[in-house]
Amino acid sequence: MTSAKRYVPWWRRLESGVEFHSLLKRGFGALRTELFDASLCYDTKVMKQLSLIFLSIFAAEIGDKTQLATMLFATDKGLGKLGVFLAAAGALVASTLLAVVAGDLVSRVISASTLKMIAGSGFILVGIWTLISATQ
Repeated sequence: MTSAKRYVPWWRRLESGVEFHSLLKRGFGALRTELFDASLCYDTKVMKQLSLIFLSIFAAEIGDKTQLATMLFATDKGLGKLGVFLAAAGALVASTLLAVVAGDLVSRVISASTLKMIAGSGFILVGIWTLISATQ
């Protein structure tokens, strides 16, 4: 009985150093092909999870102070709209990268269920604080 070869994402192979030399040898065009090759798409469960992440973050960011700041920068006639977009997008990508790295590091020390409890409690406390401050 042969076992099916499990797909390992390119970033995991680079983290382990397994394919770094191979990647340099084949060139970064191979990486681009792998990133956009439809045959390497995630299974349905992973796509649902990624869609949920996208929708959650998108909904949370609409009308957020980041959006308002970006709109204010876009009103400046001396700045090009593409430049404002690229600067804001770059800042969001950098802050998201920081969040992903921090989440990975924290998850090595604290279990996922404990992190969810802490995050949920934090959101509840912020909600209570907001309600109390609104009535004063």
